[in-house]
Amino acid sequence: SANEAAGAHSRLAGLVAGLAMIVLVAGAGTSIARLPQPVLAAVVIVVWALLPAGKPSDRDRIDAFIDAVTGTLSAEGVEAGLAKYVDLSRVPLSVNAMIRQRSYGPGDADALRADAMRGLRPYFGTTLRILQQRVKVEGADAHVGLRLFSGQGMAEVDFDLTKSGEDWLVRRVSITR
Repeated sequence: SANEAAGAHSRLAGLVAGLAMIVLVAGAGTSIARLPQPVLAAVVIVVWALLPAGKPSDRDRIDAFIDAVTGTLSAEGVEAGLAKYVDLSRVPLSVNAMIRQRSYGPGDADALRADAMRGLRPYFGTTLRILQQRVKVEGADAHVGLRLFSGQGMAEVDFDLTKSGEDWLVRRVSITR
């Protein structure tokens, strides 16, 4: 949306934009009514051509990533997350989980999958709820910081992502309790 393109992310920004549109239409309604229909049609066509037709924004994609890494943990969810948000042939991954640190690169996909399953298996069935989230997107880089709560306690999880084509791929994960 135009609000997101300008850097606005709050509901208040959407409300202000909506109110501004109402004032514009109310104030310019008679002027718009006097425009010939071909001119109005041309305006609609140009606006339609410039709008991203249903294409998700970077923020939409980051929000989908957050949805994928929260909720109820399962083996299927871990597999789906790895398949969608990790591509070691394009972006190497660094993982810092409490006191363990490991880097993965091309050819390490099986080791990453095995390590992820071994590390997360005790938590399968646990629901991760977001207590706080911080998202910062700058060009082709994004940072997502999550404070998560589950029946097992709280954890801070930080993700650094890199945009590769249309995909956002994880390059670093840091987990602290």
